[in-house]
Amino acid sequence: MKKKMNKRRVLTALALCSLILSSTAFGFDGISQVAAKQNSVAASKAFRADASGTRLRYAVKGKNKPMARSKTPFGQHGRLSVGHAKGFKQPVILDKHKKYVQLRGVSTHGLQWYPQYVNQKAMRSLRDEWGINTVRLAVYPREGGYLEGSQAKMDAKIKTAVKAADKLGMYVIIDWHVLNYNPNDDLAQVQNFFKTYAAKYKNNAHVIFEICNEPTHTKWFDGSGRDLYTYCKTVSKTIRDSGSDAIILCGTNTWSQDIDEVAKKPLGVKNVMYTLHFYAGTHRDDVQNKLKQAVDSKTPIFASEFGICDASGNGGYDIDNANRWMTLLTNNGISFTCWSLCNKDESASCLKPSCDKTSQWQASDLNTTGIWLVNTCRKLGQI
Repeated sequence: MKKKMNKRRVLTALALCSLILSSTAFGFDGISQVAAKQNSVAASKAFRADASGTRLRYAVKGKNKPMARSKTPFGQHGRLSVGHAKGFKQPVILDKHKKYVQLRGVSTHGLQWYPQYVNQKAMRSLRDEWGINTVRLAVYPREGGYLEGSQAKMDAKIKTAVKAADKLGMYVIIDWHVLNYNPNDDLAQVQNFFKTYAAKYKNNAHVIFEICNEPTHTKWFDGSGRDLYTYCKTVSKTIRDSGSDAIILCGTNTWSQDIDEVAKKPLGVKNVMYTLHFYAGTHRDDVQNKLKQAVDSKTPIFASEFGICDASGNGGYDIDNANRWMTLLTNNGISFTCWSLCNKDESASCLKPSCDKTSQWQASDLNTTGIWLVNTCRKLGQI
């Protein structure tokens, strides 16, 4: 009997060592992985980002993996909502089981310029090898976009993305990519757009609506009837009246950095979150403090656009600050999408300018942003 007990102890010890070694290979210690399985909130609050932008820690070979639908992001989490999870101060994203879930995404660049990356093979590569569960579609209204000659092209790409995300079990954000102007200027067209798409996709639980990307030079609330509060209240009602209860993301002033202003006048609409954008090479303690204030005031937050370079989308990277940002987001249960999936010759691009592939990318195709994003999302995918 004593010999059998010793043998069991040896086997148990060997199994524990194997767990720790295998966990370390994925960038985790054994304790973190066990904690993650027991409590995703605790694991997120204990997370520390340490991603490299120069060396991939995971294999990216351009190969897809068979995945049962039940194992896909949507298969596991289903319809999302905004609500409270014990351990977080502010409301976060909850899944069909009312458990906290973090969306890990990448944004396209403007669909009028880079439509080629919206295809099922690309999205499968993002899911299978990048650790991505969400794709954000940048639908620019202006700059040659939806209201300036590209409606048909963009409608087609939205349809492709929603269909592909449904098949792959991913989430998709339809982003009305307002940039540097008051979105009330196009209110009638905006209402028509979201009325159409909310009605069309009211039964597609993997669709999220972002109603104004970076509506700069417009106060959150000033009582004028042309502020962001009025715009977001109006467009949210349009979406709800069209039958959709999807999560709605609302932009904030100063390139979606004034997230702290929302607490003074929240919309009071169910399943709404407010966006915070940052670029690690430019935005440090000042914007991080705005995020902390918003968390303390119990404002539901989604970082729907960020980069690891400076705010121009070009210039130098700040990997250390990017990791500080990602630690802050994850510790507070905040979902995110990184800018951007394309080969534009700028720092914010995930792909090198020399890469002409539109899916099944290999390690050598990734720019610094792409390397960092894969390292970050794959690690987060383990918790």
